[in-house]
Formats: sequence, structure tokens, C-alpha cells
Amino acid sequence: AYDAPVIGFENQYPIDATNLYFGNPDRFDWKLLGKKEMYISYNNFKFNDGSIKPEDAFRENSINPALERYELHRVWVVEGTVKQGFRHSAPKKVMYFDEDSWNVAVGDDYDAQGKIWKLKENKILPVWELGGT
Repeated sequence: AYDAPVIGFENQYPIDATNLYFGNPDRFDWKLLGKKEMYISYNNFKFNDGSIKPEDAFRENSINPALERYELHRVWVVEGTVKQGFRHSAPKKVMYFDEDSWNVAVGDDYDAQGKIWKLKENKILPVWELGGT
């Protein structure tokens, strides 16, 4: 649970980072900071094309940008700060919820010194046959 590491990811991927945030929210105090517009990864049909070979999709340190798509969307900004008496490898989180799908599109994790530690991004793709993303 919480920030326990996922096996096989060299302690860099905690359990609650799945889909940018997955888990019990009880160890954080949450605050709605408002909404704004930002470019988010959206409608990534090229990246999810089953015919793309892994060597064409991934570069040494990044995803092939020719396969990514970004759109200007309204997002709701939510900040989580770890509660007194608890600990977490990312004691502050800021998440940006896409107003159209309510998926977390982007997430910022901060370390104990308040410095940004990780940026997380969700590749949002509509799944028409399921009526969602």
C-alpha cells in the first residue's frame, strides 16, 4: 500500500503511483487549488497502435515524440500534503484532473525538502466501445 515499491522497478515506482495515483487517500490532506488550462497528453492513437514496434516507439531516454499528441484542456488542480504523523516518499503531490474525462492527466511529486522529484504523465485515450477513457 501507499509508497511501498512495486517489485522490479528499482524502488522508483511506488504502489500508489499506478495511473498517477491509485490507493487509499487517507494519509493526505487534500486541497482543491482551482482550475486552469494546460497541454496534456490526449488522443494518443498513434502511440497505442498495435503495429508500432517497440524500437520505433521508444528512444533511449524518452518516448518517440512523433507518436505523442498534446491538446489544450481544462484541468482541476488538487494538492495533497501528507498528514501529521505519517510519512510518504512524496510528502506533497499535485495532480491535474482532465475536466472532460476526470482522469489524472499529470502529476507532480515533491520530496521532503519541497523540491519537485517526479513528473508523471498519463496517456489518455478514448475507448469508444466502453464509453470512457
